[in-house]
Amino acid sequence: MRLFLVLCLVALIGFGCKEESSTQPDNTPKEGTKVGDLAPSFTIPDQFGTDIRLKNYRGKVVLLEFWRSLCPVCNAEMPQMERLWNEHRSDTNFVVIGISGDEFEKAWMDFITSEETGSGYPRDWIQVWNKLWDVADKFNVDGTPHRILIDRSGVIVDNYVTADELEAKVEAELAKH
Repeated sequence: MRLFLVLCLVALIGFGCKEESSTQPDNTPKEGTKVGDLAPSFTIPDQFGTDIRLKNYRGKVVLLEFWRSLCPVCNAEMPQMERLWNEHRSDTNFVVIGISGDEFEKAWMDFITSEETGSGYPRDWIQVWNKLWDVADKFNVDGTPHRILIDRSGVIVDNYVTADELEAKVEAELAKH
């Protein structure tokens, strides 16, 4: 009988100590690289030395563009990137972050600061040099070009946007608010 009372007391104490749970489940996505995941956070300096923090762009649609100046496909698709940027550059709810995987900083800087690259690459969006490829590693990027579209809440909506899909997907995200 005494054992029974002790077990009942332990059970009552255990129930009384249980944390209150909310009636609604936590729907915050986990950080990851798949569609529906919260985009991995990163901080990296831009071409002017200003730290770019992905989390600072919450509330905006973000397009991450992983590229290299000597990538022939990147260069071939740059006119499409330029058209997209020119259409939406005045929209304060849209941000493009170009993340260069160039091996040498000079090659990257020469490319983004040249008067004319011949590619039409718009150099007035945010540009960062991913010298250690660590940002690319966070997103499982293994080649260029690679584009990732992130919604206003920081969630990945597409982790491989092709040049042909760019305009429609960006416009669809911008239209959601």
